[in-house]
Amino acid sequence: MRVGICINGRKKDVFIHITVVHLFGDYNGHLPESKELSKLGLSIDHLNRNKFDNSVSNLEIVPVQENYSRWPKVEKEEGCLPY
Repeated sequence: MRVGICINGRKKDVFIHITVVHLFGDYNGHLPESKELSKLGLSIDHLNRNKFDNSVSNLEIVPVQENYSRWPKVEKEEGCLPY
């Protein structure tokens, strides 16, 4: 989930889960050393799979591949696009 904020008259979209982790850390208390987790091969996992739950207790910094492997595989049905 993201929100638009205005800074000095310029709009910027920010992802709430990223902002929460940068301000408060993840549920293990880990604070990222860099603002660009993707350059470090890291991402933020929503532990309960609810992307609308951006509480610290639901967020964990993990390697990108681990984050992908935690999510269930979606079977592509004919005429449907995967989410």
